[in-house]
Amino acid sequence: MAMETGTTDRYECLLDPLDLYVVWDNATDLPGMMGDEILAFSTRREALAAIDLLNQESRSSSSVIRAAGHRQ
Repeated sequence: MAMETGTTDRYECLLDPLDLYVVWDNATDLPGMMGDEILAFSTRREALAAIDLLNQESRSSSSVIRAAGHRQ
């Protein structure tokens, strides 16, 4: 999902072959993980709610890193 700044959100939703909605991590090019579990949901709505939280956290974390003068 593109943001107004022209950048891409880190996380997005993909439908896998088993009809589960998987959180995809664009930074690692792998499924999103929580511990050792893949983030997969039975409904798109659940996946999008998780993705919204993850993208908010990702944006705020990168803002803190940039403010401190460090690179990602």
